[in-house]
Amino acid sequence: MSIGEESTKGTPLVKDTHKLLASLEGINFFGNVEGRDLIPSPVDVVVTDGFTGNVALKTLEGGLKFIFATVLEVIATNETTKAAGDVLFEYLLPVASSLTPENQGGAMLLGLNGICVISHGPPTPRPS
Repeated sequence: MSIGEESTKGTPLVKDTHKLLASLEGINFFGNVEGRDLIPSPVDVVVTDGFTGNVALKTLEGGLKFIFATVLEVIATNETTKAAGDVLFEYLLPVASSLTPENQGGAMLLGLNGICVISHGPPTPRPS
């Protein structure tokens, strides 16, 4: 992930990583993606440092939470919007459900000493 699609953009680490990944055979290297490319994404894997990845994930979480809250607020405005909401909920709920931490699970982190799956976002507590 970088601040631009061009291989010349980004921090020295991002530029060096781009060169390394572009030189590898046997992988389908897409090139740099930007934050706007995360949803929907043209790639299966995004390589980033921990700080940038965490900021990107939390920004997406906050943005999606805001959008869904705003849609619910608008739907509750009056009888006409409530009726529209009754029609739309059937289509919106699966989208909202697919974006919850419970359904996404986590992201695989590859490090020098092994592999780790990190869950992200506050999951809903399960009843005991």
